[in-house]
Amino acid sequence: LFRSHNTKLQEHIAGLISFRSSSGARQSLASAFNFAPFYLKEFLESAGSFDTDIRRLIYMDADVVVTGDVAELLTFDMQSFPCAAVPYCEQRFDSYINFVQLQAMGLAEGQDPDACIANRGLIVVNVEQWEQQEITSKIELWMERYSQSSVDLWFGGMSQPPWLLALGGKNYAQLGQEWNCNGLGRSSMAKAEGQ
Repeated sequence: LFRSHNTKLQEHIAGLISFRSSSGARQSLASAFNFAPFYLKEFLESAGSFDTDIRRLIYMDADVVVTGDVAELLTFDMQSFPCAAVPYCEQRFDSYINFVQLQAMGLAEGQDPDACIANRGLIVVNVEQWEQQEITSKIELWMERYSQSSVDLWFGGMSQPPWLLALGGKNYAQLGQEWNCNGLGRSSMAKAEGQ
């Protein structure tokens, strides 16, 4: 992304971020680059690196270790989903999302507290569906709601929760577990997560 650096876009993203220590999130996550996976096309367009024939974009966190052929991700059947990710059922939606507050605000409809989260460390974006379903706009809407709320709408993360909410917990194609070795790059995790 350094080659595709866009100061205006970075400032736009930074303006949407609200950090609260009460959420339990690490302050280092309050970076515009933590939200970069949701703006891949925009970063590439600003660098003149986006071809309109591109149908998929693949994002991997910096701590991803690739041991196979990622070309499989280009042919994976995504149906009409806006993205593909690995489901992670050791954590559920309610471990990130404050459903009591969402219900109080009338925003819990369509969200399942028991749904597995999706791991954001590897995302395959179906460019056409991502745009048609306005996923980035939905993420930004959840960021604005968080900023305007006097109570934390989510805990322990900055970019993961609004992405999960924008997808409604289910609006993604599920990649197999072989695409995720849970725990790499994390400084702490529950014992059950490492089993």
